Amino acid sequence: MTNVAYYKSYFDILPTWDNVITALNYDITHRPNSVKVLKDLGFVTHYGYEVEIVENIRKQIHAMRPEEEICTAHLYISLLTISETFGWHKDDTDVFFVQAIGQTKWQLEGGLEFILSPGDMLFVAKNLMHNTIPLSPRVGISIGFAE
Repeated sequence: MTNVAYYKSYFDILPTWDNVITALNYDITHRPNSVKVLKDLGFVTHYGYEVEIVENIRKQIHAMRPEEEICTAHLYISLLTISETFGWHKDDTDVFFVQAIGQTKWQLEGGLEFILSPGDMLFVAKNLMHNTIPLSPRVGISIGFAE
């Protein structure tokens, strides 16, 4: 597989704000250690797979790599365009990122940029430097494979 692959309108059934806020509310009130709270109303929750629609997406992506035992689904939530993200970083696992709500600008090392809209998916290979910028209130689903 290449370092980056972009899939326009790959998914058409996506979670709603209601699905996401319900899951976030549950995690914050019952599993506060499972949520990373970022500045300016940014959140990452590690139990995205508990949202039925997210779990269906996770299963479809996992089917692309059935040999991988562990396949996770995290929700990246920015309630504002100024919500903090992780900035420039690299992940230690391959990631499939599905834009569920709103738009996110992805910047990748080497000058590549993508603007993801609902249903779009981006594959980013492990150790590839990247940055995300919310262009609107947004929700993204990060599907990763542990080694």
